[in-house]
Amino acid sequence: MKRITIIGGGASGTLLAINLLKAKYDGRLEINLVEKRAHLGGGVA
Repeated sequence: MKRITIIGGGASGTLLAINLLKAKYDGRLEINLVEKRAHLGGGVA
């Protein structure tokens, strides 16, 4: 199993998580998205 932790749930972190989920991966993948704010995706990236 691969484990990936993304620090920051702004635009870049959220898009990275989405692209990792959409990528073809033959195996188990755990993605942790860490964000201090209550919402994801904000920012100017």
